[in-house]
This record gives sequence, C-alpha cells and structure tokens, in this order.
Amino acid sequence: MIYEKLKLLVLILVELLISLANLPFLILNLNQTMFVSFKFKSRQQHKLDILKIAATLRAIASREPLVQVVICRKTGEGHSSRSSVYKKGKYQIDISLLTSILEINQSDQYADVEALVTFEQLCKATLQYGLLPTVVPEFKSITIGGAIQGIAIESTSWKYGTFDKTVIEATLITGHGTILSSSEAPDLWKAVPGSNGTLALVVAARVRLVQATNWIHLRYVFYSDISKFLNIIDEKMTSKKDTNWIGDNQVIDAIQFCGKDQSINGIVAMYGGCVSHPIPDTKVYKETMFSPFFYQHVKSILTEKKMIIDDDTLILHEEYIPILEYLFRYDRGGFWIIEASATLIPSLLLILDTSFLLALLNHFFKTSTLYKIAMLVSDQKRESIGMLQDVDVPSDRTQEVINWAMSKDLNKLWLCPVRSFGSNESLFSVVQSKTRFVMNIGLYGLAKNLPQSNLDLQRLVAKLQGKPGLYAHIYASRDEFWSWYNYEEYVRLRNKWDGYIFMDLWDKVASIAFSESSTDK
Repeated sequence: MIYEKLKLLVLILVELLISLANLPFLILNLNQTMFVSFKFKSRQQHKLDILKIAATLRAIASREPLVQVVICRKTGEGHSSRSSVYKKGKYQIDISLLTSILEINQSDQYADVEALVTFEQLCKATLQYGLLPTVVPEFKSITIGGAIQGIAIESTSWKYGTFDKTVIEATLITGHGTILSSSEAPDLWKAVPGSNGTLALVVAARVRLVQATNWIHLRYVFYSDISKFLNIIDEKMTSKKDTNWIGDNQVIDAIQFCGKDQSINGIVAMYGGCVSHPIPDTKVYKETMFSPFFYQHVKSILTEKKMIIDDDTLILHEEYIPILEYLFRYDRGGFWIIEASATLIPSLLLILDTSFLLALLNHFFKTSTLYKIAMLVSDQKRESIGMLQDVDVPSDRTQEVINWAMSKDLNKLWLCPVRSFGSNESLFSVVQSKTRFVMNIGLYGLAKNLPQSNLDLQRLVAKLQGKPGLYAHIYASRDEFWSWYNYEEYVRLRNKWDGYIFMDLWDKVASIAFSESSTDK
C-alpha cells in the first residue's frame, strides 16, 4: 500500500512539472493541443498484439480455470471512483500495447482505433479531417474501450444516446481467448456495454465520425424549473433531422444551481453547434492562465445576468469556444469535484482560496490528476466526505432527484439528456425502452449523511425505475443489485462466451463499499 502511494505521489509530481512547463504557452495563449500526441499502427501489428492477449487468456483458462481476470492499469489510471484494491489476488491482463489509431476513413466517416486510445488523441486526429466522434465524453483521458464498457455520454447524447450506440463494429476477446467481431456475437455485444469488463475484453472499435469544425457557438439559457427545460428537449428531439456537429442545437447539457443562495438558483442550459469561425466583435472564450474552471465560468454568467433578467428562457450569454476546449471543458476541476477533493487534501483548499496559486496551478488540476490525488486516501474516507455518483432516471422523475440532492446540501448538479433507442438498448443500459429519453444527473461534491446517502440515492433511483452509473461505488447487496438487471441473461452469456474467467460485476463495483461502509443494509 505504501509503495502504491509513493508511485501515485511520483506521478502527481510529474504532472505538476508538466503543468508548470506549459505555463508559458498559456501566458502566450498558444494552442496546447499541439502537444497532444497520437500514433498509428499497421493492422498487421495490431493483429499480432491482440493475438498475444488472446494467447495469454487461453493459457490462464487452461492453467488456472478458477482464476479471476481483470485489466492491468497503471496506478491512478482510469475514471472509476474505486481504488484498485479489488484487483488484489486477481490475474491482471496486460493490454497496454493497444494505444494506437489504425485508420481514419474520411470518405466513409469512421475511425478504427484500439481500446486504450484516449478521446483527446482521437479528436485531435479526426479534427484534421473536419470530423469528430458523434459522442465525446467530457474527460480527455477517457479511452475508447472505457467509454464502451462504461457506457459514456455527453452533450450530443440527446441525439445519439450512449457512446456504444455510435460504435459500428468492435473487436472482442472472450474468456478463453477467442477473437471475434461484435457482429459475430450479437447477444454478447448487446451486453458488453456497461458490463465493465466482466463479459469480454474490448480491444478495438470502429467509431462513427461526423462533420465538425474548429469552433462551436454556445448559448446559455436560464430556466427557473426543470419542466421547461424538459419540454424544450422533447421538442428538439421531435424536430431534429440533421446528424452532425454543425448548426444550432447540436449539443445540450445544463448545470442546475441549487445552493442556499436562492437568488441564483435555477438551470443554466447550454445549446450550441459547430460554426466555421466566430463572428467579428463577438465574445470568445478561450482557456488562458487565469481562466476559471468551466463551472465557475457558467456561474459567473448566471450571477451577472440573472440580476437584470427576470424572464425564463431568455439567453443569458452567447460566445464562441474552440471545439477541443468545449469538448473537454469539464476536465479541469473534474466538473466541480475539486471542491470535495480540497476537503480531503487541505493543501488543495489553500490553493483554491489563494488567487495567485490558483492561477498558477489551476491547469494542473486535470481530472486524471484529481483521480490520482483522491487515491491517496482510502475508499472509506473518500466516500464518507464527498459524493461522486451519476444516476439516470426517466425524464419525468428528474425533479425528485433534484429535491433529494438539495436535501443533502448538494449545490450543483449536472444534467445531460440521453436518447433511448427502445428495444435496442444493452443489458446494462442506463436508458429505458419505455421513454424517449432519460436524464443523467451528476451528483458531485460535499453531501450530508455519507456514506449512507449513497445507498439512499441508489435505492431512490431504483424506485424511480432508473439506474446508477457503475463507475462509482455501488452500495446495494448482491441480491438488491441484481434486481436492477437481468441476472439470468448475464449468467447465460458468461457461460456461453467463457466470461466466468472475468471478475463478477457485483464483486467489481459493489463488494468494497458493501463490506466496508457503515450503511443501513
């Protein structure tokens, strides 16, 4: 344990030094994405690499049939709020070679990529062709494989649904080392998204691309209550025809401010789409050395404009943002997770409260760094201080979750609508076939009565016919957890495709919290 924390500290120090080295470029307002590297690999080399992984799995299955397999990741990697404690005693399969792009096909608008390519790398590469993935998760270091296994979403999900719906084809490796395409195993593929690596490995994917540009025009609109926002989304879903990043209303998400200051409470919805270039003499938002975190930027817009605008649905503000900065706008500060992290690490609180230090170091607080910082303390301590949960509920039950969050003193919520595709949803989908869309609600920050509130939230969401995000700690018992999903189908698929060699889903997402927390079981 001490050795793991030392490794984390070294990695954090390295990221701090890199951040400081980037300061001159921030001061000069130069494009930081020039330093984002990506690489290509031949299909022949890719085939050799995945054959090695498959051979390793076959050897494990024949030599140690009762072993449980998990993916080996470096200390602090990934975007789960769980530590790697659950991996102890498991066989950790190495897929670290799978970090390359195989092809970007401009005419047919797709990219073939390996599982560990990050969205920052992929977006930089595809934007050179005037293309972007249809759904781009909000953090730079989320990988293609992680977005499939964790059913990622973002502000285009109101059109496209979860990221896995935009995958044309995927390459899978089963528990006994069989390599196959998703089209060869449709029943398995329908269950892989959301299974968190407990049914099969995803080693590559063909990702759909659509037209985009280097700039996005964003409008900030205020609503005093959720019903008006939901009605707007429903109207746009009914009328929307085009399918790319270009034009108005291609993206939709919102921040619900629900703190003690009632004068600025309400929803700031953000609508927008790609444009060729900013109109002269209009507002442009670009990250500089002194840029606030994006949520602070949104709050400042609300604070300044709300005092002079009394009517709902009026535009608070309009601006142009470089598209790559927009895609990863929540990466600095991890939405607003940094506020809870500062409670865990007192030195962070000093930085947040000191303007000079914050200006010097705010670009150091990338989500990937914040996750490493959080892992310096135990799961139990983190879960007892801050909440980090995403839940998805039918749109007409959104207000009930908002009311619950306010009762726990959460002062900001992320709202992101996610389209449903009916019976085509996966086994672990957050989306329901009976509704046009669900609302993803991100609950991040300091909250009352933790860790009990995590279990209470998950039970409330189940009662509302919703689902919790499985990247977070799950507090339900095994029986309660499997009442949310089709356990019989999960077991059938694990038996059919040799998935039993991988760690069981409940054991992976719930066993730590369930065994360690002091909640009312």
